[in-house]
Amino acid sequence: MKSVNRLIVAAAALGFIATSARGASPQLLRILPRGGQQGTEVDVSFDGQRLKDAQEVILYDNGLTVTKLEAEKPDQVKVHLKIDKQAPIGEHRMRLRCASGISELRTFWVGPFPQTQPTLNSGKGGNNQAANTSFETAQAVPMNVTVEGLLGNEQIHYYKIDAKKGQRISAEVEGIRLGMVLFDPYLAISDLKRVELAACDDTPLLKQDPFICMRAPKDGPFIIEVRDSAFGGGDKSHYRLHVGNFPRPHVLYPLGGQAGETVKVQFIGDPLGPIGKELKLPKETIEQMPVFAVQHGVTSPSPNLFRVSQFPDMTEGDAANHEIAKALEAKVELPVAFNGIISAPDENDYFKFKAHKGQPLEVTVHARSLGSPLDSVITIYGPKGQYLANNDDAGHPDSAIRFTPPEDGDYTVAIRDQLKAGGPEYVYRIEVTLSKPTVTLSIPNATQVNGPTQERQTIPVPRGNRYATLMRAAHPSVGGELEITAPQLPDGITMTTVPFNADTTIALFEAKTDAPVSGKLCDFGVQRAAAKAEAKPEADKDKPADAKDAEPIASTVNQQVELVISNPNNTAYSHTTVHKLAVAVTEEAPFTVQLIEPKAPLVQNGQIRMKVKAVRSGDFKGPITFRMLFDPPGVSAQPVEMPADKTEIDFPLSASEGAAIKTWKVALIATGNVDGPLWIATNLVDLHVAEPYMTGKIQMASAAQGGETQVVCELKQIVKFDGTAKVQLVGLPPNAKAEAQEITAEDTKVVFDVTTTAKTPVGQHTSLFVQSTLQKDGEDVIGSTAKGGVLRVDPAKKVAAATTKPAQAGAAKTAPKVQSALDKLREEQAAAQK
Repeated sequence: MKSVNRLIVAAAALGFIATSARGASPQLLRILPRGGQQGTEVDVSFDGQRLKDAQEVILYDNGLTVTKLEAEKPDQVKVHLKIDKQAPIGEHRMRLRCASGISELRTFWVGPFPQTQPTLNSGKGGNNQAANTSFETAQAVPMNVTVEGLLGNEQIHYYKIDAKKGQRISAEVEGIRLGMVLFDPYLAISDLKRVELAACDDTPLLKQDPFICMRAPKDGPFIIEVRDSAFGGGDKSHYRLHVGNFPRPHVLYPLGGQAGETVKVQFIGDPLGPIGKELKLPKETIEQMPVFAVQHGVTSPSPNLFRVSQFPDMTEGDAANHEIAKALEAKVELPVAFNGIISAPDENDYFKFKAHKGQPLEVTVHARSLGSPLDSVITIYGPKGQYLANNDDAGHPDSAIRFTPPEDGDYTVAIRDQLKAGGPEYVYRIEVTLSKPTVTLSIPNATQVNGPTQERQTIPVPRGNRYATLMRAAHPSVGGELEITAPQLPDGITMTTVPFNADTTIALFEAKTDAPVSGKLCDFGVQRAAAKAEAKPEADKDKPADAKDAEPIASTVNQQVELVISNPNNTAYSHTTVHKLAVAVTEEAPFTVQLIEPKAPLVQNGQIRMKVKAVRSGDFKGPITFRMLFDPPGVSAQPVEMPADKTEIDFPLSASEGAAIKTWKVALIATGNVDGPLWIATNLVDLHVAEPYMTGKIQMASAAQGGETQVVCELKQIVKFDGTAKVQLVGLPPNAKAEAQEITAEDTKVVFDVTTTAKTPVGQHTSLFVQSTLQKDGEDVIGSTAKGGVLRVDPAKKVAAATTKPAQAGAAKTAPKVQSALDKLREEQAAAQK
């Protein structure tokens, strides 16, 4: 029993004891195996923490079906997946929904080939590690197979494949794309004499993941080598190696086409030559449509990328448009797209289009984002050939320019490679479109510390409680106030949003006490705030709505979920983008929190304290940490912890001198440890940021050590206040003091009597400021009325003591000098007192 008690005490000290049977924040660390073949069924393990109450796998993509889910352990959930024969090849995103919350997003990969694993050293003397870690023990694999392996630290895995001379050999690795760890795979193919025939580290199409596609120079067999490029590896360095004779082109040409049309494309870069294909394009816009090369019934294990747009395009073809005078001209009105190839080094391509004065335009290149090696640079020229604008990167290697034509006429866009490179794979697509207001929604990262935690990028709302999140809305060229909409939230959840015209706002969610525990992926959008006005009177119902209010606003969720981040610069090396947000009703939380709306304003250069209350249920007595969800401009606050067993605290806020004067909606996020972190939110309250009641200017003062002086602060009343205000001189040096004073709104100055001691430091003390505290509706309003005050402290001057010895010869001559020095000292002290 003693050992059990010690264990409980130790766990409690570390904060790991669950104070309730209810859990919180399920954590999904990995999914194994990392993928499966189309048309098969596979048992999958979801590993993590706090998963025992798992109820559902939330799937973002079509093609997978969960036929069985067993959550028997807190750290593991067994799932049986059925993979459709036509399931999309590539990445499938998913989360676990538990009764207590929503897990991180993880991925599962679908491929076209049968799967196998490296042979393990087992049995007597074996270590259950991969046996193919030497060139001599390379594991033989057939054509068109997927090997799912795990690279240990400094390991190299070798695979043997047989091929005839002239036959295509293809190898491709899914490594960092699996989203588990910063793993940069390297791939090489050698003959049996260890002569390296091909090698690859990074590719424009697959980024840090490599592929090789080559003709066999002779009859095989050949050895395929897989390793980390820096000879790393570890327990998270999983990979999927696709090996075979499948086509593996580098890029498509053209890179895009008009929605609803049929286009002929070519796959470029395969060693057996270009592969043609006819595409019937869908009617909707698709930024990156996957297109797979298929030859002799064998498909590539990952797609090339193609862009579908809603407007006509033209292809460069054989045009010699390498001079501005020979620019290829669009014969249609904007918008339009140009497809081309920088086919040789140091080449420029030129395209001409008609534009109208004052009509905002966007010129955007799509190349590297679609797998092309081109690092584009574009330049815009006006109707007279004059230079107008230039761009290299727009936050990524592709270029973009937004400009407004100064006159009607023909404009020209020029494109080249930044390093003046070129070749048959340097394909591009330039889209020239009318600038159209579009809003992109996302939840910003709550933290970037120690890698991608995906913290608070979902919306779990406990029954009878609240949850809040920031919503980022990138909306160039959209004027007026907007608000977030969510038309299909789970049953029992309502949303309140704060109208906004900046790039960030608050969305507060509340769940009814009887809301069913469930979840779904939800669409979010925006509308103009005025569109949600009060209902019209009966007599006005037939009148048309205001045109601006009725104007539709294009919007989409573009949530980048970061899977692999490098520290310390927080560069995302693997991420995925989803267009819906996961929202769920979760089981009851063991506490609720309420923010009391402050009656007093927060003045510029001032402080207030907001009251926060908590209601605890069950046996939850742990601490609760509060932090601001959103800091209005110029307003700041540090996290505050409500101690265990307490139910009320003060939450201090401060405002800078330039804090934006406005009434803001604010809420606090509360975090408690309930067998893991649990986040809930307070209610929204109004925070009034106002100008200060008074300002002041502190006059410079000086004093000798052990002396006295007066510090005068001239006051300027800005806002009338009733009663008195307490003012205090703050920032005095050590061993100096001044009593607080009281003033009224009629006072024009305040005088502080300052005393020093012999221990007060000598020098210029420049940190003096005057702080005022007054009452507004029974609450303190604290302001920094004046700052920048200076107190100079001079050293105390010593005076020689009188002697009782008989005067020596010459004493009479020095006495007047001593008396003169004393008189001078008294005069200086008197002046300092004034």
